[in-house]
Amino acid sequence: MSDVPGPEIAVEVIVPVHDRARPLARAVASVTESGLRWGDQIVVTVVAHNLPVDAAEDMLASVPTEAVVTVLACDDGLPSPAGPRTLALERSRARYVSFLDSDDWLEPGALAHWLRLAERHGLAAVIAPERHASGRAVLNPPVRPLHAGALHPRRDRLPYRTALRGLLERAAILDEGLRFSTGVTNGSDQPVSLGLWFSGRPLRFASRAPAYVLGDDAPSRVTRTPQPLDAEVAASAQLLRGPWFRSLALRDRQLVATKMVRIHLLPGLALRTLDVTDDKAAHECAHAAAFLHLARDAAPGLERSLSRTDERLVEQVLAAQPDLPRVRDLLAQRRHFTRPSTLLTRRLGDALRRDAPLRLAAASALLPLRLRLRRAATRPNPDGTSTAPASRG
Repeated sequence: MSDVPGPEIAVEVIVPVHDRARPLARAVASVTESGLRWGDQIVVTVVAHNLPVDAAEDMLASVPTEAVVTVLACDDGLPSPAGPRTLALERSRARYVSFLDSDDWLEPGALAHWLRLAERHGLAAVIAPERHASGRAVLNPPVRPLHAGALHPRRDRLPYRTALRGLLERAAILDEGLRFSTGVTNGSDQPVSLGLWFSGRPLRFASRAPAYVLGDDAPSRVTRTPQPLDAEVAASAQLLRGPWFRSLALRDRQLVATKMVRIHLLPGLALRTLDVTDDKAAHECAHAAAFLHLARDAAPGLERSLSRTDERLVEQVLAAQPDLPRVRDLLAQRRHFTRPSTLLTRRLGDALRRDAPLRLAAASALLPLRLRLRRAATRPNPDGTSTAPASRG
């Protein structure tokens, strides 16, 4: 492995690693099958996050020697990828960057395909298709089923995809003044992704391209550190309070805030209230109520796109004395996605809103028609060979 040469680099893959148990070599080895030429077309920057640099270098011992890999140190003491990503982004000389988690990998040819698409259309971002290690496709983002070409943040429901997986134009991030959230343990990429999606710059979904593969075998992904609900949604709360969010059109604010409530807040509340004492459940309901007050202030009318079940749940959580058995019952009901109460909005006309449950479910169900389906994603070994994993069913 050698240092990054020259100023003209097409793509830099940034891989933060914070744990010696992470399969870092597998992630970096997958880049050797990118379809791009090492040096001027593709380089890798590994950021040893609160980890000795020599430990990260030892983890890379099996990576092919022709790989152009630099290891940086980031010792900020914080359990968040924001620090290492920011450090690597500020030091980068590449036109495009691609963030890769150390327990994930890329399908062969992915980066070359994404780069061709970006250069052909002058894109600020290429949103990559995602797959699980079993080969099962991730049905996100729920874009317009019949639309081809540039994406629209509201029409293509892009706030439902805030994970930065794909290809990002570095200058676009810097010129828009986008920064990762600090002081949060998860969701730090929301200001960058949403800032790009709503910037008016050209974006595309590489639905037919090789995919970004989500690994399932890293210890820190299998066992997540539990935290209170207010910490879980802290990044979203930061965004809702910020001037950038308040500058968006009301319908865009509603779209983002509804997604936060539907995808982050209510599932997080379910995890923390269904099997705990009433005192603990009431405490978490208070955290949820505080977030809902903030969201409703920042995006009045966000409830219009919620299902009947979710809107009743919001009303219960916001009550002066929430009925905890009723809250638990509604949290259980919302998991049954095919019931009328979870597919329909309270006001019939709102069922036609783009992010109402019925249209959202339809877009997600039709997404496989756009994806390049495979039996299974290949799993690259550290030596660069590939092994297809057994299906998890």
